[in-house]
Amino acid sequence: MKPESLKHSLRRHHSERKKVWVRKTLRRYFMFQDEFSPRRVGMYARTPKVCSCYMCGNPRRHLGSPTLQERRALLDPIFPDIQSPHSLPKSAQSRFG
Repeated sequence: MKPESLKHSLRRHHSERKKVWVRKTLRRYFMFQDEFSPRRVGMYARTPKVCSCYMCGNPRRHLGSPTLQERRALLDPIFPDIQSPHSLPKSAQSRFG
């Protein structure tokens, strides 16, 4: 069999596997005994981080600090010409806080 013919079935398999995990997790953390709507399960399976508050969202946008990737790049000895985090550009001020 060609690998191209297996891609769709593999995607379906992973999608169903994620949905089972979401149902199990929702039962465990929220202690719901009833069934969940397929829409809710599908939403959590595709986008586990539904929220974009200051705790879950981009730290540059909300806090003005460098992202994790930028902090790792500063510690990497391969790129010594990267400047310190204090010289990174300031984020745009938000109207919401």
